[in-house]
Amino acid sequence: DIIYYVKQHFQSIFNGIRDLKLSITNIDQPKVDKERRATATSESRSHSEFVVITQQDIIQVMSDDGECMPLHRSLPLQKSVEQWLSRLQESVAETIRTDIASCIKDLDNGLPYEELISKYT
Repeated sequence: DIIYYVKQHFQSIFNGIRDLKLSITNIDQPKVDKERRATATSESRSHSEFVVITQQDIIQVMSDDGECMPLHRSLPLQKSVEQWLSRLQESVAETIRTDIASCIKDLDNGLPYEELISKYT
C-alpha cells in the first residue's frame, strides 16, 4: 500500500503532520465484459457479476502531539501520490482558514471562553 510508504516521510513533507485517518468504503460495481459490452441488454445487465472496489478517503490529520484535525472535505486517495499530497496540503490550509474565521466570528459574537475551548479543541 503506497500510503504506508508515504506516511514514513510526512515529517519531512509537512510540518507537524504525523499521520492520517482514513475512511475506507467498499463499492460494488458491475463487472463489464468487453465482449458483452456492445451487445448488453437490460436483462443481461441484471445478471452481471460485481467487482468490489475499495475507496480510501483522508478524513483527518494527526499532529506530532497527537492532536486530531478533521478535514472539512474528505480527500480521496488516488494513484498519483503527487496529486493527493498537493490536495492534502490545500485541504489542511482550507480547514485551518475556515476554523480560524469561525473562531474569530464566535469571539466577536461573545461566545464564552469555556465554549470556545470545547468547540475548537
